[in-house]
Amino acid sequence: EIYTLSLHDALPIYRPRWIMSQSDSEKARALYAGFKMIEPKWAYGGDHECKELLIFSRDLEPRLPQA
Repeated sequence: EIYTLSLHDALPIYRPRWIMSQSDSEKARALYAGFKMIEPKWAYGGDHECKELLIFSRDLEPRLPQA
């Protein structure tokens, strides 16, 4: 918890452009509200579904392949 909060504060200062992978949770979504987010859809180890959230700095625009 402390690591996530300090990372949230430090990223904009030390890394103006960043992409972060975070476990998807209500707390992470609230902490990074206002940032661009996508939920990757993939599985690992056969049937284990990904529960990650990709969060982008405000100056990056996520580009996803068109389906």
